Amino acid sequence: VVYQPCTTTLIRQLYGEALPPRTAGNSVALNMAFDREKMRFGNEQEKILEQTALAMKAISQKGYKISYVCHLDGDRRFVSYLKRQGMPFAVVNLTSISFSDIIKFYSSVDMVLGMRGHAQMVPFGVNCDILSLGTHDKMRYFLEDIDALDWHIDLRENVDTLSERIVSRFEEIHERKHEETQRRLVEQQQKLWEVTRKNLDIIAKIKKDRN
Repeated sequence: VVYQPCTTTLIRQLYGEALPPRTAGNSVALNMAFDREKMRFGNEQEKILEQTALAMKAISQKGYKISYVCHLDGDRRFVSYLKRQGMPFAVVNLTSISFSDIIKFYSSVDMVLGMRGHAQMVPFGVNCDILSLGTHDKMRYFLEDIDALDWHIDLRENVDTLSERIVSRFEEIHERKHEETQRRLVEQQQKLWEVTRKNLDIIAKIKKDRN
């Protein structure tokens, strides 16, 4: 069986035309992760977090509405870094809401910068532009599968210029190349769905042969 991530394809196929209409309006969401933080951040955790907050302030100053998204309660630890920047932002808690409400939220966002897999694949599945903030290989694996490693920033590389690199990549993906980004999203969703369909056919055949 050929493996490909299927979260995004399941979103499209389960919801289909019932997906909430996109209501995005100049909005950007951020998710940071703090589980296994030593493994994620190494010895430069404070600098990485400060640089990421600086990047979000710069994006906010461009006129975007910023939401900080918690997938786990521990994710709230980044809120203090945003507050220090004196920038306006909302905190969105996704820890105990339904999957439908999660889909509805991400359908209201233009772009998501996320450290967690579900802050990467779920937005991708509802046509949000994405920039993955990587601290381990899992985030890269999905982007390799969809031929989109340019949608990735390694938070542990060149930490002194991290803020500038995040803003620059944001501008490239979401501003200068937005139409191209959306085209690539749709093309890769279809590719994943075709792979998933083939996998399901193989599984069905194996089950039939065993009966």
